[in-house]
Amino acid sequence: MKPEYLFRNTISYDYLPYILLPIFCYFLILPSIFIRRINLDFLFQNEKINYLILILFPFIIFSLFYLTPYTFNTFIYGAESMRAGGGSGSEYFMLPPTKLTTFAVGIAMFYPLYLFFLFQQIVTKGSKLLIIIMITGVISGIIGGLVFATRDRFIYIIFYLLLFYWLWLPYFDNHVKLIVNRTIKFSIYICFGFFSWITFDRFGDGFSEFFKSTLFYYGAQPYIFAEIYSKSQVHGLNYIFPLFFDGKGLIDKSSPEYWMWGTLFQNLFFSGGILFCIIFVLFHSIFSSTFFNYFHRLNFIYLIYLILYFQIVSHGVFYYNLGFPGGNNYLIGMIFFGIVMFFFNKAKV
Repeated sequence: MKPEYLFRNTISYDYLPYILLPIFCYFLILPSIFIRRINLDFLFQNEKINYLILILFPFIIFSLFYLTPYTFNTFIYGAESMRAGGGSGSEYFMLPPTKLTTFAVGIAMFYPLYLFFLFQQIVTKGSKLLIIIMITGVISGIIGGLVFATRDRFIYIIFYLLLFYWLWLPYFDNHVKLIVNRTIKFSIYICFGFFSWITFDRFGDGFSEFFKSTLFYYGAQPYIFAEIYSKSQVHGLNYIFPLFFDGKGLIDKSSPEYWMWGTLFQNLFFSGGILFCIIFVLFHSIFSSTFFNYFHRLNFIYLIYLILYFQIVSHGVFYYNLGFPGGNNYLIGMIFFGIVMFFFNKAKV
């Protein structure tokens, strides 16, 4: 990283944060060595899942139709204008701050779950209606990303495809494997197409700018973390848990260290400083390693925890993107879903 690439930031020459960040990251991924591919037989001939998908259908449709018109702004004004939030027509950029918007965006956020159950329906040869519903749910997740002209969601979808492919691989016959492989290839082409278009629109045309802007985001991360470490900028737990703690709306986030990527630990440092980062990685490593080792029989609870772990770690390459009220609600919703479905699946009803 040349110093001129970081002209928006103050470079810190304190060596400690440059050492701590990779150590934190290694502790974050350490529990992954204990992840098991669990027995998914409980998802076969499971009418409860079919009923759940049918219940979700009207909510997914609402989210899709509510959010889709706002994606036109991204295509009309361009991704760069959407991210800047200004210029001609800027009054059309933002979703209205209503409960309906919160609900629609929230439903779209569950696209990892929809994608998992899409695999389940394909593998178990479910009805075409249920498969279409889950495809619609995944599309609503894509729409939810296009509304804000974000690129990361297209990367995450590829990550989830690989995770769920691995989970379901023992259940593939030749026909299903062919369908899944073609679906994954098609999805990767689509995701890469949107990712490239948004990148070119935001950072200039040409492969050189595409490559440089992408490399810069990764290369700048240690410098961003070191900068916030040197400034000791700590705001409290409201920074990542605004649903439970007040005050995040009062934080001035105009400085580059707030909106440039600094990994998950950028957000954790803002929440509680270096001590909070240390406590988090130690607790997380011990708890997640224990959970993956000994609680694989909890079926739904294990699956939800695995998805959330994978989501937070893979997103954490960039930043922690669930630190807003909707993201907090998503975490609660996923955990609640896992617990309810675990006991509901055991019930003899």
